[in-house]
Amino acid sequence: MVDVYLRDRATLKSNLELQTSNLPGVTESERLEAIRSAFPKEGLLAEKEWLLSPDAFPIERKFLAELEQLGHRLRVFQRACNQLYQLSVKGKQPSWVARYLDAGKPAELIEFSRRKEIRDDLPRVIRPDLILTESGYVIAEIDSVPGGIGLTGWLNQTYSSFDSQIIGGTNGMLDGFRSVLPDGGDIVISQEAATYRPEMEWMAARLKQTSNSPQDESIRLA
Repeated sequence: MVDVYLRDRATLKSNLELQTSNLPGVTESERLEAIRSAFPKEGLLAEKEWLLSPDAFPIERKFLAELEQLGHRLRVFQRACNQLYQLSVKGKQPSWVARYLDAGKPAELIEFSRRKEIRDDLPRVIRPDLILTESGYVIAEIDSVPGGIGLTGWLNQTYSSFDSQIIGGTNGMLDGFRSVLPDGGDIVISQEAATYRPEMEWMAARLKQTSNSPQDESIRLA
């Protein structure tokens, strides 16, 4: 998944002016009402309020093609970074790399991360923050926290109810998250990440509702 930010209001206005509905018979006010009524009563992100658009944010096909290739490219990048760190630890690359990445971490965490059975593992979620500019996009951050997956899944389902061209379709985010936990599992939310609890509760419930797989029944929130 990606988080996309606009650099300025002019870009936002330009994109909004391009938006059109795939169902001309559905008015803007009706779409907004459908979005409002679809909000879970528990919310999606704790203590957050929303500005609503009657239409999904439009992007060009060229940008979509780039986004579809971005996941693989970022995974290759993350794998290379991890290999660089491991080689630095072994003294086969500059020592400052490992020293910089280990700074501020407790010794037991560093020792655990270097264990042979897990040291080559990579996050299953890659969440880059993209800033759109007039000349393209910039990646400001690459995160592995799954926050936003439930929110994006809800957006997909809600906007797909009146727009047939939503990227990923109705269940794209749910199917993607399901592939991360093919055998079920626990979703553990720390106090620091409590903002994400409502969307994770929504997603866990939807995974159970939209699948006949017994594995989905074993997805639990803690």
